[in-house]
Amino acid sequence: MREQLLIATVKDARKHIPSFGQPHYRALSEVRSLDDLCAVPLLTKKQITDSPESFRNPRLKTALLQHTSGTSGHMLFVQRSYEELKAISDFFPISQP
Repeated sequence: MREQLLIATVKDARKHIPSFGQPHYRALSEVRSLDDLCAVPLLTKKQITDSPESFRNPRLKTALLQHTSGTSGHMLFVQRSYEELKAISDFFPISQP
């Protein structure tokens, strides 16, 4: 199940997120297991800040804009979709007293 979800996620990213369809990330097309992720180049904060729209799925609407300065002191804006917020909420349910 985990590998199937991984393969589907990577396939969707390559299809819909411009940067992940570029030759730099061609190793993504070979991902069939968690071990295969070692061959995928690391994504840097600079890559995202230099070209934020190329790391977004244009099919998803932004529900929330978050930012962090991290340790570098350079702001990084992260656009969260409604689908992402739901997945985060489902994964980390808030316990009620």
